[in-house]
Amino acid sequence: MKEFKKLKLFLLMILVTIATLTGTQIVKAEEEDDIKFYIRKSDNFNRIAEYTDPSNVKGLSWDEERNILTMDNFECTDMGIYSHGKHKDITIIVKNNNKLTSLRYGVKIYNLDVKLIGDGSINMTNGFTTAGNEYEDDFLVDNRGSVIIDGPYLNIYDSNMILDDFILKSGHVDMRCCWLEFRGFGIPNELKELQRAPAIQIFDKLEISGGSIYINTGESLNEFDYYDAVEIYPAISYYGYKVTPNVYIENSTFIFVDADGDEEGLIGNYNSRSDYIDMSKFENIIYEYYTDESQIKRILIDKYDVKLSDNSFKYNGKAHTPKVKLGGLFEGVDYKVTYENNIEVGNAKIHIKGIGFYTGEKTVEFEIIEEKITNEANKNTISTDHTSDEQTSDKRIVKDKNFIYKILKESITKNNYGKVEVIGFTNNKIKKLKIKNVIKYNGKKYKITSIGKNVFKNNKKFRSVTIGKYVTKIGSKAFYNCKKLSNVVIKSNKLIKIGKKAFFKKGKGTIKISAPNKKKKAYKKLLKYARCKKIVM
Repeated sequence: MKEFKKLKLFLLMILVTIATLTGTQIVKAEEEDDIKFYIRKSDNFNRIAEYTDPSNVKGLSWDEERNILTMDNFECTDMGIYSHGKHKDITIIVKNNNKLTSLRYGVKIYNLDVKLIGDGSINMTNGFTTAGNEYEDDFLVDNRGSVIIDGPYLNIYDSNMILDDFILKSGHVDMRCCWLEFRGFGIPNELKELQRAPAIQIFDKLEISGGSIYINTGESLNEFDYYDAVEIYPAISYYGYKVTPNVYIENSTFIFVDADGDEEGLIGNYNSRSDYIDMSKFENIIYEYYTDESQIKRILIDKYDVKLSDNSFKYNGKAHTPKVKLGGLFEGVDYKVTYENNIEVGNAKIHIKGIGFYTGEKTVEFEIIEEKITNEANKNTISTDHTSDEQTSDKRIVKDKNFIYKILKESITKNNYGKVEVIGFTNNKIKKLKIKNVIKYNGKKYKITSIGKNVFKNNKKFRSVTIGKYVTKIGSKAFYNCKKLSNVVIKSNKLIKIGKKAFFKKGKGTIKISAPNKKKKAYKKLLKYARCKKIVM
């Protein structure tokens, strides 16, 4: 890879020299503000077709207005998705089983943040990677690219993903590391070098907040004695020349298999083999390390919360099968579901059984009713001009004298903390807003871990805001255009996401934001990416 970059830089220098001697100006092509798709199908390997709307390709449909691509039993050899112009977000809905068998680069993304959702699967080679990877040569191209996975199952062989951000919220990702052979450029012709490339290379952020990741580094080094040199990189590598990227892991399962017993080699610096991240520092995760796949011990599903798409149905004589979500796991890979007594009026049962890396059983119930009933959640929903647009009728809503909260995670016992999100406020006279660390409800404790979208947007009273120590996320436009707001204190060391324009002030004045010293650099970066304006830190 290093040799390839050197070659590109060398060719660029030749181009610049020729242009200088001939008086030719090198100008950037006029940007087109659209998204294009480049697809090579297995039945026509020598042809790459270009599309602005790939809806006529079997297995694909494209919603141009919302930038949503649907994959449904789609197959191809190579695929590229490029934004020619502004950096954009794109959502890919994954349905059923999809297969992408690239020989080298997987799905190349250019100037895009890609979010994968849905309950389907993608079997692929190499994974997702930024096209060109010109991170050191910003004067050539700005091709940032990130991937967010929230639901699907990705099975990636020879994984070699190169991204700014890799984020897993839910779903299951299986990866096997890629081994690359080098000879020629920069290496004497008679020598052969082998490299085990990282399954994922990141530049800015690694965030795992749910789901499962399985990484197998592949063969033991003893299998490659015939190579003159073997180069080994961490399975998940980050580039840390200037600053160590944000690495945040919770509520997830990591299974790491390395035949050579290099447990430290899971997450580390690509450029410094002595710089590794200790997995034991992360809370609320299951981390298992093995030297052989056959040693893997199956994990009990008891620890995972069950959520249903609906808890009650009106009788219609047909079988009701609500969608089951077990933690951030993937149905069909991590667990399977069967239904009992799910036609007639009464209590129906759902049996959940762990499969793959998981074991154990759970049973939950839902009801089938004869006449229409009022959903109790609707009774508890508080309607107010100040509530977040994330407030929904199927979530439990609670409030105190100042705020409205949505329960994200229940508190099971008095000693076990649940989680809530601030979604609204009830006191219009507050000038000094303080978001607590913990609230109590029905004798149980809940940590305040997030602030919803648009919650305090356009407030005319706030002069100062204090954000509690457990907050990990601040939603888009949460404090947008709070005209009198001039001072914000962030006490949290765990903040990993600031939504777009969360702090955005119009007109005169600035917002001074204070944060823990060791987090200032990381939080500045989050604020920058969130396009927050008139901020002083």
